[in-house]
Amino acid sequence: NTGNKFSWDACLPVQDFLGYAQADYLTASGGTAGAQFLTNVRNRKVQADEAHTVHALFGTDTVNKVFEFKSYNAAGTLLQTVQKTFTYVDYKSRLLAADCTFNSIGFTSGNEAYYTVQAYPSGYAGKASETMRFDLWTECSKYDPVTLHFLNTLGGFDSYTFRKRTVRNLAGEKKTFEQDSFRYTTGAYNYSNARGGVTNYNTMVTEQWTLNTDFLTDTEAEFIEQLLFSPVVYMGAFSAMEKVTVNSTEFERKYNRDGLVQYSVTIQRALTNRRQRL
Repeated sequence: NTGNKFSWDACLPVQDFLGYAQADYLTASGGTAGAQFLTNVRNRKVQADEAHTVHALFGTDTVNKVFEFKSYNAAGTLLQTVQKTFTYVDYKSRLLAADCTFNSIGFTSGNEAYYTVQAYPSGYAGKASETMRFDLWTECSKYDPVTLHFLNTLGGFDSYTFRKRTVRNLAGEKKTFEQDSFRYTTGAYNYSNARGGVTNYNTMVTEQWTLNTDFLTDTEAEFIEQLLFSPVVYMGAFSAMEKVTVNSTEFERKYNRDGLVQYSVTIQRALTNRRQRL
C-alpha cells in the first residue's frame, strides 16, 4: 500500500508525551471547537513590526483553511476582521503557519490596542481553534530589539523579542607562518622592514551576542525555557532571517513570587566569518 503521509518536528518531554492527545491540537470539521495552536503560550506582547507566526494542525478536510484576525481598541470594541485563506493542497494543508506580524495583517483602523487570531476549515467557523491574543507594545527603548524565532516542543515556531541591552563579542582564531623578509628581483636581492616575519594568512571570526529580556511574567518565562534548548533558532525579520545557535546551557526557572524575573541568553551566529590574504 502507498499513500501520502505527513510529519512535523514535535518532540515533547517524556512526561508530557504520556498525556498527549492529537485531538487536542486538531482543527477539523469533525473535531471539537477550541483546538490548541502548536505553542505553549496563548498571549503575547508585541510591537507592530515584530515578526511572529502561529502554527495550526488541521484535519483531513479537503477545503481551504482560514486564519481569522480581529482587532480591538483599548475598551475591547471590535474594530476590524481580516481573513487570510490558504488554498487546499492535499496533505500539504495539514500543518500551516500564518504570519501574525501586525503590520502584515492589513488592519487599517489606527486605534488598535490588541488583536486575536483563530483558525478553522473554510465553512466550519463553528469548529474554530482557540483564540490567541497579541497585545500591542508601544513603549520606546534606547536599545535595538532582537527577535529570535525557535522551534518549540510541539513542532511550531515561537518568537521572542529581546528589548534590553545587547552585548556583542568577537573572537578570532588566527593562523600564521614565518615569511622571508628578502625578495629577489632581476639583478637584486632586496630587504624591507615592511615585509616578512610572522604573517597572518587566515583568520576565523565568531560573533556572540548576549541578549537580555524585559521583566517577565511566569508565562513569558516559558518562552526562554523553550528557546534555550531549541534545536532550531533564527534571528531577525522573516525577509532576512539568519541561523544562530544558543550557547547558554543552563536554565534556572524563576517565579515572580520570589522577585522580578529577567534572563540573559548568549547566542552565536552560525556562520563563521573569514579574513584572508593572498
